[in-house]
Amino acid sequence: MTELETREMAEPQDHGTPGSIQEPYAAEQDEAPEQETAPQPEQTPVHAYRKPPMPHRGPAPKERQRMLRTLLGGLGGAAVGAMLLTIGFWKTLFIAVFAGLGAVAFGVEDKQEWLKDIINRLIPPRS
Repeated sequence: MTELETREMAEPQDHGTPGSIQEPYAAEQDEAPEQETAPQPEQTPVHAYRKPPMPHRGPAPKERQRMLRTLLGGLGGAAVGAMLLTIGFWKTLFIAVFAGLGAVAFGVEDKQEWLKDIINRLIPPRS
């Protein structure tokens, strides 16, 4: 016998333990596999516990519309305040009326229906 064969016979062979890379004994294949245990904190790197960052998608559409209305309202209020201080009340009112008429003229698709709806809200029709 060679020295290698003698050494192999003297040393016990590892036929696999749960979790090892080697295949288990044939008798162990019939048994149910053991459940894996949770990794120990000292063995697991810290980054494995962190959730991956979610992509930033911004506010929802309704929230975005509310924020836009708030911003435009604030800017409009600041503009009206500046106009009142610089050109006076009557000139500011004149500009505001014509700005409103322009918004209606270019912003409302069915002007006749819109106007009827406004009048019916102000003066309800008789039943």
